[in-house]
Amino acid sequence: MATNKVVRLIAPSRSASSRFLEPVSRFLSSGTPPPQPPQSPSPSPNEDRVVKPDQKLQENLQMPKEEEDEEGGGGEFFNKDTGEIGGPRGPEPTRYKKEEMNEYIMHLLLLSHAYVVPQLKRVCEWHLEHGLLTTENVIDVFQLALLCDFPRLSVISHRMIMKHFKELYATEAWTAMKKSHPFLEKELRDSVFIEENARKERIRKRNEERIYSQLYEAMEALVHICRDGCKTIGPHDKDLKPNHATCHYEACKGLESLIRHFAGCKLRVPGGCVHCKRMWQLLELHSRVCADSDQCRVPLCGNFKEKMEKQSKKDEVRWKLLVKNVLGSKKIGASPFFLPVTSSSSTMS
Repeated sequence: MATNKVVRLIAPSRSASSRFLEPVSRFLSSGTPPPQPPQSPSPSPNEDRVVKPDQKLQENLQMPKEEEDEEGGGGEFFNKDTGEIGGPRGPEPTRYKKEEMNEYIMHLLLLSHAYVVPQLKRVCEWHLEHGLLTTENVIDVFQLALLCDFPRLSVISHRMIMKHFKELYATEAWTAMKKSHPFLEKELRDSVFIEENARKERIRKRNEERIYSQLYEAMEALVHICRDGCKTIGPHDKDLKPNHATCHYEACKGLESLIRHFAGCKLRVPGGCVHCKRMWQLLELHSRVCADSDQCRVPLCGNFKEKMEKQSKKDEVRWKLLVKNVLGSKKIGASPFFLPVTSSSSTMS
């Protein structure tokens, strides 16, 4: 039934000449000579000159051409409705409306491949990419694109299936594809799972990179506080002013409260203080990324460097991996007080 619709849709309309020639052909087939048409009287020379139909047709064809030349302005014409470039100006010559294209787009797509009509193929692809591809027909379009060699359309359909997988998995089209093409259905499910795992992995790596970047900034802020001072906290030989210029380290505010707590806490790390333990870990991380303990002026930096030699191999490997990731988060504009990335990676090996 659908094929008959497509045949009726793509069949050309009967022109005026074919309607006049059809009775003549039937008359000739019967063997009877056709009657002669009555001859019109020849026009007198005094009557007005009658314009021939061919001349009228030529004038009508030339008029829009002149208007197109005036409105075109040079260059190739782009039809916004069909996406055609370099085609004729004026209204679209096809007699198919948008509703008919929605109904017969799949049939036209198949016929364009079967009868090797590349221009119709491009038009069908353009219409599907710009509005006709929906969640209702995307599974059928995907299978047809693989069958009829539409690589771009298959990629676009596959992306839509990945995006609306939960919605499409419960449809009848998916069930039909599972029965007719079980291997294709399995590949689609596997690709969805792979894409989901890859998305989670990207989120995890992005969060890790953000944490390493924050740790690097905390190391810079710690050196900044211990060497130059920041607002109300700094080395004892510095004259600190509360109205000091605004600090460009976002971690300074948190480090300031953490250092004040570390200086006055009575529990400390042996007593199980969480804040003191965090400050202790930051000081140890600084000692591992620091290039010179004498220049950084961070407390306990030299003591932690001596403590590294007595640590277990397992803890040493874990710390070196952390140092490598923290230093690697700052690829441009690294601090001169820290070890370069190449040195940290060489110590890892």
